[in-house]
Amino acid sequence: MNNYGIEYAHIYTDQSFSNEQVKGINELKNLERRLQKKGFSTSRLVLVDDHSPTISFDRFNFNSFLRHLKTSNTLPDVVVMESEIAKYCESTLNLINDNRLKWQLERYIESRKKIPCSLFIAAWYLLRLGAFGQENVNVVYGNSEKIFSSKIITILPDSFQTPESNASEIINATKFKSLNNRIERIFFYYIRPKYSSWDEFDPYEYVERNYGKNVLTEDKKIIELVIRKLKELKIAKQSFQVVADVGAGPNLYPSMLICPFVKDGGIIELLDISKPNLKYLNNIMNNSEEKDNWIKFETFLRNKGGSMYQDILDRVIKLARVRKQNIDNLPKDKYDAVMCFFATEGIYFERQKFANAIRTLISSVKKGGLLITAHMIGSKGYYAGERTNFPSVNLTVSDLETKFAGLEELTVNLVSHDDQKPVRLGYHGMALVIGKKS
Repeated sequence: MNNYGIEYAHIYTDQSFSNEQVKGINELKNLERRLQKKGFSTSRLVLVDDHSPTISFDRFNFNSFLRHLKTSNTLPDVVVMESEIAKYCESTLNLINDNRLKWQLERYIESRKKIPCSLFIAAWYLLRLGAFGQENVNVVYGNSEKIFSSKIITILPDSFQTPESNASEIINATKFKSLNNRIERIFFYYIRPKYSSWDEFDPYEYVERNYGKNVLTEDKKIIELVIRKLKELKIAKQSFQVVADVGAGPNLYPSMLICPFVKDGGIIELLDISKPNLKYLNNIMNNSEEKDNWIKFETFLRNKGGSMYQDILDRVIKLARVRKQNIDNLPKDKYDAVMCFFATEGIYFERQKFANAIRTLISSVKKGGLLITAHMIGSKGYYAGERTNFPSVNLTVSDLETKFAGLEELTVNLVSHDDQKPVRLGYHGMALVIGKKS
């Protein structure tokens, strides 16, 4: 048994060999050199996902894939199809001693009619580390004994961080939790060559990564700045009749921030164009368990903003109306206040379209009305799901100061991520814009 089993060049059956695999191969070569200098033995593993795509393995050009690996001097010791791991997923599920986590996974399987990526990963790692014994696993190339090793290192694009993290939680909820100490991950930055459609946006992955674990430093700072600015502007509680969160996505904290300032009979419009995002929001409005991720935001809001944020999530659910709406054709002079977080620069890659969206956004606010926006600074794109790529306009604070120059009492604050890991690779922070329409 080798010291390390290194997984690399992960590929789906509807993919061809590309720069994604090349980046993984480069990481593999660097890693092998380091480990070999230390005297460690290694084996190479490739997992071909024939489970997620609709294209079966027999339609995947496997020989071409192997030729590319041979040309780069990185032929694997063993290649396994992901469908071979499926039978270990049920065994892994039965090992979980956290009832809530087990219920969440079972609900996912029942509602989506498929096994979550995180459960596949957990089963795959437990198998490789001997939790199920050293069974003879069917392979499509190489020696099945090479599946097993003392430790595991996986090389993947950064868009796999969420399911990999969830896989660790699954393993940690079993009697084999100590095996997590024998698993390492190397993530590399990769932008897919084509933009995904908005109906490919995965709100659950996006929420879990950005809002599910805890309240990020940037979001804490934004919340504190908004609460402070609303006090400075002397915005009265329940003074707005109709407000909107434009491009709301699956993010509820902007509407929670503005909610105390909306009348009891008022309306908070949650506007988006993505079907998955609209479905996610409607699930929350129907009091599904999806709202659990937002309780910690309510607690933070209450701690920073006082009693007006007591039970604010339930009040949002009561006042909110989820609606499909494109930012480019918002009604003019309709809203007393508009929130728009990470949408104007996160739906286009063209600067002119971003500028048009800002103008439309401002025009949708009534005269004297409030506009609060948040923006990624320096972002070159982002993902929401393992195989997605969404655009972003690379902004500076100066860009925002120029675009919003006509607002009264304008403030533009840059919020950095400090020493913590940035929410997006390559970005410089978030900017918060607050002002009134003149």
